[in-house]
Amino acid sequence: TRLLEKRFIHGELDLDSAVSRYANRHGFLHHGPGQHILALTGTNAEGGSIEMSAELADRAVDCAFMSTNPALTLVLVGANPLSQTELLEHIQGYVTDKNRLARKTVEFVVVAPLAGLTSEAVAWLKTHGMNLHLVADSDAATAVRETATSLAELREAWSEGGHRFTLVVDLGHGSGDTSPSELVDAAAEAGFDTMDLSPVATWTYGNGEGGETGPDAETWVSLWSEALDRMVHHETEGRSLRETTASELLAAILDGQPPALPQLRSPGVDGIGQLAYHADGQVFASELGRQVFDRLGDELFSIGTLQHHGYHDMITGPTVRSLLMASVLDGQPGWSTWVYKPYAGVHPAASYMEHGSIHGRMADSSYAALMTGICDALFDRLRVQDTSVTNAFRRWADLDPE
Repeated sequence: TRLLEKRFIHGELDLDSAVSRYANRHGFLHHGPGQHILALTGTNAEGGSIEMSAELADRAVDCAFMSTNPALTLVLVGANPLSQTELLEHIQGYVTDKNRLARKTVEFVVVAPLAGLTSEAVAWLKTHGMNLHLVADSDAATAVRETATSLAELREAWSEGGHRFTLVVDLGHGSGDTSPSELVDAAAEAGFDTMDLSPVATWTYGNGEGGETGPDAETWVSLWSEALDRMVHHETEGRSLRETTASELLAAILDGQPPALPQLRSPGVDGIGQLAYHADGQVFASELGRQVFDRLGDELFSIGTLQHHGYHDMITGPTVRSLLMASVLDGQPGWSTWVYKPYAGVHPAASYMEHGSIHGRMADSSYAALMTGICDALFDRLRVQDTSVTNAFRRWADLDPE
Protein backbone atom coordinates (compact mmCIF):
# COMPACT_ATOMS: atom_id res chain seq x y z
CA THR A 1 0.00 0.00 0.00
CA ARG A 2 2.82 2.40 0.84
CA LEU A 3 4.56 1.65 -2.44
CA LEU A 4 1.30 2.16 -4.30
CA GLU A 5 0.72 5.53 -2.63
CA LYS A 6 4.21 6.63 -3.65
CA ARG A 7 3.70 5.51 -7.29
CA PHE A 8 6.26 2.68 -7.24
CA ILE A 9 4.00 -0.01 -8.72
CA HIS A 10 4.01 0.39 -12.49
CA GLY A 11 0.84 -1.46 -13.31
CA GLU A 12 -1.17 0.52 -10.76
CA LEU A 13 0.07 3.97 -11.77
CA ASP A 14 -2.64 6.63 -12.03
CA LEU A 15 -1.74 7.89 -15.50
CA ASP A 16 -3.82 11.07 -15.33
CA SER A 17 -2.17 12.04 -12.03
CA ALA A 18 1.29 11.25 -13.42
CA VAL A 19 0.69 13.40 -16.50
CA SER A 20 -0.54 16.25 -14.30
CA ARG A 21 2.53 16.03 -12.06
CA TYR A 22 4.86 15.97 -15.07
CA ALA A 23 3.14 19.00 -16.59
CA ASN A 24 3.39 20.86 -13.28
CA ARG A 25 7.08 20.04 -12.88
CA HIS A 26 7.73 21.52 -16.32
CA GLY A 27 5.41 24.47 -15.77
CA PHE A 28 8.27 26.88 -16.50
CA LEU A 29 7.84 25.97 -20.18
CA HIS A 30 4.28 27.29 -20.31
CA HIS A 31 5.28 30.95 -20.79
CA GLY A 32 8.12 33.13 -21.99
CA PRO A 33 10.98 34.44 -19.83
CA GLY A 34 9.84 35.68 -16.44
CA GLN A 35 13.18 36.80 -14.99
CA HIS A 36 14.82 39.87 -16.52
CA ILE A 37 18.19 41.09 -15.24
CA LEU A 38 19.11 44.74 -15.80
CA ALA A 39 22.80 45.49 -15.33
CA LEU A 40 22.88 49.14 -14.27
CA THR A 41 26.67 49.18 -14.60
CA GLY A 42 29.08 47.08 -16.61
CA THR A 43 32.15 46.92 -18.82
CA ASN A 44 32.36 48.01 -22.45
CA ALA A 45 34.38 46.44 -25.27
CA GLU A 46 37.44 48.49 -24.31
CA GLY A 47 37.27 47.39 -20.69
CA GLY A 48 35.96 50.70 -19.37
CA SER A 49 33.12 51.15 -16.90
CA ILE A 50 29.70 52.22 -18.21
CA GLU A 51 26.29 52.94 -16.72
CA MET A 52 22.91 52.08 -18.19
CA SER A 53 21.01 55.15 -19.41
CA ALA A 54 17.37 55.79 -18.53
CA GLU A 55 16.49 55.33 -22.22
CA LEU A 56 18.08 51.86 -22.38
CA ALA A 57 16.44 50.94 -19.08
CA ASP A 58 13.07 51.83 -20.60
CA ARG A 59 13.82 49.69 -23.65
CA ALA A 60 14.81 46.77 -21.41
CA VAL A 61 11.52 47.08 -19.52
CA ASP A 62 9.63 47.24 -22.84
CA CYS A 63 11.36 44.02 -23.91
CA ALA A 64 10.53 42.34 -20.59
CA PHE A 65 6.85 43.22 -20.97
CA MET A 66 6.82 41.58 -24.41
CA SER A 67 7.13 38.23 -22.66
CA THR A 68 4.00 36.09 -22.52
CA ASN A 69 4.73 35.40 -18.86
CA PRO A 70 2.06 36.90 -16.54
CA ALA A 71 4.62 37.23 -13.73
CA LEU A 72 7.83 39.22 -14.17
CA THR A 73 10.81 39.51 -11.84
CA LEU A 74 13.06 42.48 -12.59
CA VAL A 75 16.50 41.92 -11.07
CA LEU A 76 18.65 45.05 -10.82
CA VAL A 77 22.38 44.32 -10.62
CA GLY A 78 25.63 46.22 -10.95
CA ALA A 79 28.58 47.43 -8.92
CA ASN A 80 26.22 48.97 -6.35
CA PRO A 81 22.65 49.62 -7.55
CA LEU A 82 21.77 51.18 -4.19
CA SER A 83 23.99 54.14 -5.10
CA GLN A 84 21.92 54.71 -8.29
CA THR A 85 18.64 55.56 -6.59
CA GLU A 86 17.63 58.05 -9.29
CA LEU A 87 17.79 55.34 -11.98
CA LEU A 88 16.12 52.79 -9.68
CA GLU A 89 13.27 55.22 -9.07
CA HIS A 90 12.94 55.92 -12.79
CA ILE A 91 12.73 52.18 -13.60
CA GLN A 92 10.18 51.58 -10.86
CA GLY A 93 8.02 54.47 -12.05
CA TYR A 94 8.21 53.39 -15.69
CA VAL A 95 7.23 49.82 -14.79
CA THR A 96 4.30 51.07 -12.70
CA ASP A 97 3.01 53.21 -15.58
CA LYS A 98 3.45 50.40 -18.11
CA ASN A 99 1.77 47.84 -15.89
CA ARG A 100 -1.44 49.85 -15.62
CA LEU A 101 -2.33 48.40 -19.01
CA ALA A 102 -0.36 45.11 -18.99
CA ARG A 103 -1.60 44.11 -15.50
CA LYS A 104 1.18 41.61 -14.84
CA THR A 105 2.49 40.55 -11.45
CA VAL A 106 5.81 42.39 -11.11
CA GLU A 107 8.47 41.88 -8.47
CA PHE A 108 11.65 43.92 -8.02
CA VAL A 109 14.89 42.45 -6.67
CA VAL A 110 17.97 44.57 -6.01
CA VAL A 111 21.27 42.67 -5.86
CA ALA A 112 23.81 44.85 -4.07
CA PRO A 113 26.89 44.52 -1.86
CA LEU A 114 26.07 44.36 1.83
CA ALA A 115 28.43 47.29 2.36
CA GLY A 116 26.20 49.35 0.05
CA LEU A 117 23.40 49.40 2.61
CA THR A 118 24.24 52.93 3.74
CA SER A 119 21.98 55.25 5.70
CA GLU A 120 21.08 57.05 2.46
CA ALA A 121 20.16 53.75 0.79
CA VAL A 122 18.08 52.69 3.80
CA ALA A 123 16.19 56.00 3.76
CA TRP A 124 15.38 55.54 0.07
CA LEU A 125 14.40 51.87 0.42
CA LYS A 126 11.95 52.65 3.22
CA THR A 127 9.67 54.33 0.70
CA HIS A 128 10.48 52.14 -2.32
CA GLY A 129 9.68 48.50 -1.65
CA MET A 130 12.12 46.15 -3.36
CA ASN A 131 13.35 42.72 -2.31
CA LEU A 132 17.01 42.75 -1.37
CA HIS A 133 19.75 40.25 -2.18
CA LEU A 134 22.75 41.49 -0.23
CA VAL A 135 26.10 40.00 -1.25
CA ALA A 136 28.60 39.61 1.58
CA ASP A 137 32.34 39.92 1.08
CA SER A 138 35.17 37.81 2.52
CA ASP A 139 34.35 38.82 6.11
CA ALA A 140 30.66 38.05 5.86
CA ALA A 141 29.77 37.58 9.54
CA THR A 142 31.33 40.91 10.55
CA ALA A 143 29.64 42.73 7.66
CA VAL A 144 26.27 41.24 8.65
CA ARG A 145 26.64 42.40 12.25
CA GLU A 146 27.67 45.89 11.14
CA THR A 147 24.50 46.28 9.06
CA ALA A 148 22.12 44.73 11.61
CA THR A 149 20.75 48.15 12.64
CA SER A 150 20.00 49.15 9.04
CA LEU A 151 18.31 45.80 8.42
CA ALA A 152 16.20 46.23 11.55
CA GLU A 153 15.10 49.68 10.37
CA LEU A 154 14.07 48.30 6.99
CA ARG A 155 12.28 45.34 8.50
CA GLU A 156 10.24 47.63 10.72
CA ALA A 157 9.43 49.95 7.81
CA TRP A 158 8.46 46.99 5.62
CA SER A 159 6.62 45.04 8.33
CA GLU A 160 3.47 44.88 6.20
CA GLY A 161 5.09 44.81 2.78
CA GLY A 162 6.25 41.20 2.77
CA HIS A 163 9.63 42.04 1.22
CA ARG A 164 12.39 39.46 1.48
CA PHE A 165 15.94 39.90 2.71
CA THR A 166 18.39 37.37 1.27
CA LEU A 167 22.04 37.10 2.29
CA VAL A 168 24.24 35.85 -0.57
CA VAL A 169 27.57 34.29 0.40
CA ASP A 170 30.10 32.42 -1.72
CA LEU A 171 31.24 29.65 0.61
CA GLY A 172 34.35 29.26 -1.51
CA HIS A 173 35.52 32.85 -1.04
CA GLY A 174 32.98 34.87 0.91
CA SER A 175 32.93 33.30 4.35
CA GLY A 176 36.53 34.06 5.29
CA ASP A 177 37.71 32.39 8.50
CA THR A 178 34.21 32.36 9.95
CA SER A 179 32.63 28.94 10.38
CA PRO A 180 29.34 28.32 8.53
CA SER A 181 27.53 27.99 11.88
CA GLU A 182 28.79 31.39 13.05
CA LEU A 183 27.76 32.94 9.73
CA VAL A 184 24.25 31.46 10.00
CA ASP A 185 23.93 32.69 13.59
CA ALA A 186 24.90 36.21 12.52
CA ALA A 187 22.39 36.13 9.65
CA ALA A 188 19.60 34.90 11.94
CA GLU A 189 20.39 37.54 14.53
CA ALA A 190 20.34 40.27 11.87
CA GLY A 191 16.87 39.21 10.73
CA PHE A 192 17.57 37.60 7.36
CA ASP A 193 14.91 35.10 6.33
CA THR A 194 16.85 33.53 3.45
CA MET A 195 20.48 32.67 2.73
CA ASP A 196 21.69 31.91 -0.77
CA LEU A 197 24.72 29.63 -0.54
CA SER A 198 24.32 28.28 -4.09
CA PRO A 199 27.48 26.93 -5.75
CA VAL A 200 29.27 29.62 -7.74
CA ALA A 201 30.29 28.74 -11.30
CA THR A 202 33.97 27.90 -11.70
CA TRP A 203 36.00 30.21 -13.95
CA THR A 204 38.80 28.08 -15.36
CA TYR A 205 38.55 28.61 -19.11
CA GLY A 206 39.42 31.61 -21.23
CA ASN A 207 40.82 34.10 -18.71
CA GLY A 208 44.45 33.13 -19.22
CA GLU A 209 45.35 33.09 -15.56
CA GLY A 210 44.39 29.60 -14.52
CA GLY A 211 40.93 30.64 -13.46
CA GLU A 212 39.22 31.11 -10.13
CA THR A 213 38.59 28.01 -8.07
CA GLY A 214 37.06 27.57 -4.66
CA PRO A 215 37.48 24.60 -2.32
CA ASP A 216 37.12 21.08 -3.68
CA ALA A 217 33.60 19.68 -3.89
CA GLU A 218 33.90 17.55 -0.77
CA THR A 219 35.07 20.50 1.35
CA TRP A 220 32.41 22.83 -0.09
CA VAL A 221 29.59 20.35 0.56
CA SER A 222 30.87 19.91 4.13
CA LEU A 223 30.66 23.69 4.66
CA TRP A 224 27.22 23.85 3.07
CA SER A 225 25.96 20.92 5.16
CA GLU A 226 27.13 22.57 8.38
CA ALA A 227 25.28 25.75 7.42
CA LEU A 228 22.20 23.70 6.50
CA ASP A 229 22.10 21.95 9.88
CA ARG A 230 22.48 25.24 11.71
CA MET A 231 19.60 26.77 9.75
CA VAL A 232 17.44 23.75 10.59
CA HIS A 233 18.35 24.34 14.26
CA HIS A 234 17.09 27.93 14.04
CA GLU A 235 13.96 26.70 12.23
CA THR A 236 13.16 24.28 15.04
CA GLU A 237 13.72 27.09 17.54
CA GLY A 238 11.02 29.14 15.81
CA ARG A 239 13.25 31.49 13.79
CA SER A 240 12.67 30.93 10.08
CA LEU A 241 15.85 30.95 8.02
CA ARG A 242 15.99 28.91 4.81
CA GLU A 243 18.66 28.18 2.21
CA THR A 244 17.73 28.91 -1.41
CA THR A 245 19.12 25.83 -3.18
CA ALA A 246 17.82 23.48 -0.48
CA SER A 247 14.36 25.06 -0.60
CA GLU A 248 14.11 24.72 -4.37
CA LEU A 249 15.32 21.12 -4.35
CA LEU A 250 13.02 20.15 -1.49
CA ALA A 251 10.01 21.63 -3.28
CA ALA A 252 10.85 19.41 -6.27
CA ILE A 253 11.62 16.32 -4.18
CA LEU A 254 8.68 16.52 -1.77
CA ASP A 255 6.03 18.07 -3.99
CA GLY A 256 7.16 17.90 -7.61
CA GLN A 257 7.24 21.69 -7.97
CA PRO A 258 8.99 23.33 -10.93
CA PRO A 259 12.35 24.92 -10.04
CA ALA A 260 13.05 28.63 -10.29
CA LEU A 261 16.86 28.52 -10.07
CA PRO A 262 18.62 28.34 -13.47
CA GLN A 263 20.93 25.53 -12.37
CA LEU A 264 17.99 23.27 -11.47
CA ARG A 265 16.12 23.34 -14.79
CA SER A 266 16.22 21.12 -17.84
CA PRO A 267 15.68 22.59 -20.41
CA GLY A 268 17.48 25.58 -18.96
CA VAL A 269 16.55 29.24 -18.72
CA ASP A 270 18.40 30.66 -21.72
CA GLY A 271 15.94 32.76 -23.66
CA ILE A 272 12.87 30.96 -22.29
CA GLY A 273 13.18 31.68 -18.57
CA GLN A 274 15.64 34.53 -18.35
CA LEU A 275 17.02 37.46 -20.33
CA ALA A 276 19.88 39.72 -19.23
CA TYR A 277 20.42 43.29 -20.42
CA HIS A 278 23.92 44.75 -20.34
CA ALA A 279 24.48 48.41 -19.55
CA ASP A 280 25.31 49.11 -23.22
CA GLY A 281 22.05 47.60 -24.50
CA GLN A 282 23.29 44.14 -25.45
CA VAL A 283 20.87 41.35 -24.61
CA PHE A 284 22.10 37.96 -23.39
CA ALA A 285 20.31 34.64 -23.09
CA SER A 286 21.16 34.44 -19.36
CA GLU A 287 22.78 36.46 -16.60
CA LEU A 288 25.71 34.07 -16.44
CA GLY A 289 26.18 34.52 -20.18
CA ARG A 290 26.19 38.30 -19.65
CA GLN A 291 28.88 37.89 -16.99
CA VAL A 292 31.04 35.98 -19.48
CA PHE A 293 30.92 39.07 -21.70
CA ASP A 294 31.37 41.51 -18.83
CA ARG A 295 34.49 39.77 -17.56
CA LEU A 296 36.03 38.22 -20.67
CA GLY A 297 34.57 40.29 -23.52
CA ASP A 298 33.22 37.07 -25.05
CA GLU A 299 29.91 37.65 -26.89
CA LEU A 300 29.04 33.97 -27.36
CA PHE A 301 25.81 34.29 -25.34
CA SER A 302 24.65 37.57 -26.92
CA ILE A 303 21.32 37.32 -28.77
CA GLY A 304 20.98 40.92 -29.96
CA THR A 305 20.78 44.54 -28.83
CA LEU A 306 17.93 46.65 -27.53
CA GLN A 307 18.75 49.27 -30.15
CA HIS A 308 18.48 47.01 -33.21
CA HIS A 309 16.62 43.77 -32.46
CA GLY A 310 13.08 42.85 -31.49
CA TYR A 311 11.98 40.48 -28.75
CA HIS A 312 10.67 37.78 -31.10
CA ASP A 313 13.78 37.73 -33.28
CA MET A 314 16.06 37.40 -30.25
CA ILE A 315 14.33 34.53 -28.47
CA THR A 316 13.70 32.51 -31.66
CA GLY A 317 17.27 32.84 -32.95
CA PRO A 318 19.82 30.02 -33.35
CA THR A 319 21.78 30.98 -30.21
CA VAL A 320 18.83 30.36 -27.90
CA ARG A 321 17.99 27.14 -29.75
CA SER A 322 21.55 25.84 -29.34
CA LEU A 323 21.73 26.75 -25.65
CA LEU A 324 18.42 25.04 -24.92
CA MET A 325 19.59 21.86 -26.64
CA ALA A 326 22.78 21.97 -24.56
CA SER A 327 20.74 22.21 -21.37
CA VAL A 328 18.62 19.08 -22.00
CA LEU A 329 20.17 16.29 -19.93
CA ASP A 330 18.46 13.29 -21.52
CA GLY A 331 20.82 13.02 -24.47
CA GLN A 332 24.13 13.83 -22.78
CA PRO A 333 26.65 11.25 -21.52
CA GLY A 334 26.69 11.00 -17.75
CA TRP A 335 23.82 13.41 -17.20
CA SER A 336 21.26 11.12 -18.87
CA THR A 337 21.77 8.37 -16.27
CA TRP A 338 22.45 10.63 -13.28
CA VAL A 339 20.36 9.57 -10.30
CA TYR A 340 19.46 13.20 -9.50
CA LYS A 341 18.49 14.16 -13.06
CA PRO A 342 14.81 14.78 -12.08
CA TYR A 343 15.88 17.49 -9.64
CA ALA A 344 18.66 19.40 -11.35
CA GLY A 345 19.93 20.71 -14.66
CA VAL A 346 23.08 22.10 -16.20
CA HIS A 347 23.78 25.70 -17.19
CA PRO A 348 25.48 25.97 -20.62
CA ALA A 349 27.30 29.16 -19.58
CA ALA A 350 28.72 27.40 -16.51
CA SER A 351 29.92 24.53 -18.72
CA TYR A 352 31.53 27.05 -21.05
CA MET A 353 33.27 28.85 -18.19
CA GLU A 354 34.79 25.61 -16.92
CA HIS A 355 35.36 23.56 -20.07
CA GLY A 356 35.16 25.94 -23.02
CA SER A 357 32.09 24.18 -24.39
CA ILE A 358 28.37 24.84 -23.83
CA HIS A 359 27.92 21.06 -23.45
CA GLY A 360 30.75 20.56 -20.96
CA ARG A 361 31.90 17.21 -19.61
CA MET A 362 29.82 15.72 -16.84
CA ALA A 363 32.61 13.36 -15.66
CA ASP A 364 34.89 16.20 -14.57
CA SER A 365 32.30 18.90 -13.93
CA SER A 366 32.72 20.67 -10.58
CA TYR A 367 29.05 21.64 -10.77
CA ALA A 368 27.97 17.98 -11.09
CA ALA A 369 30.10 17.06 -8.08
CA LEU A 370 28.65 19.91 -6.01
CA MET A 371 25.04 19.17 -6.94
CA THR A 372 25.54 15.47 -6.21
CA GLY A 373 26.91 16.37 -2.78
CA ILE A 374 24.00 18.74 -2.06
CA CYS A 375 21.36 16.18 -3.07
CA ASP A 376 23.16 13.45 -1.08
CA ALA A 377 23.09 15.69 1.98
CA LEU A 378 19.35 16.37 1.66
CA PHE A 379 18.40 12.74 1.08
CA ASP A 380 20.63 11.60 3.97
CA ARG A 381 18.67 13.88 6.30
CA LEU A 382 15.30 12.88 4.87
CA ARG A 383 16.13 9.18 5.23
CA VAL A 384 16.72 9.55 8.99
CA GLN A 385 13.06 10.64 9.33
CA ASP A 386 13.73 13.03 12.21
CA THR A 387 10.37 14.79 12.55
CA SER A 388 11.87 18.17 13.46
CA VAL A 389 14.18 18.11 10.42
CA THR A 390 11.48 16.81 8.08
CA ASN A 391 9.02 19.46 9.22
CA ALA A 392 11.64 22.19 8.76
CA PHE A 393 12.29 20.91 5.24
CA ARG A 394 8.56 20.86 4.49
CA ARG A 395 8.22 24.49 5.60
CA TRP A 396 11.14 25.40 3.34
CA ALA A 397 9.26 23.73 0.49
CA ASP A 398 6.14 25.74 1.46
CA LEU A 399 4.34 22.59 2.59
CA ASP A 400 2.46 22.01 5.82
CA PRO A 401 4.39 20.06 8.51
CA GLU A 402 3.34 16.43 8.86
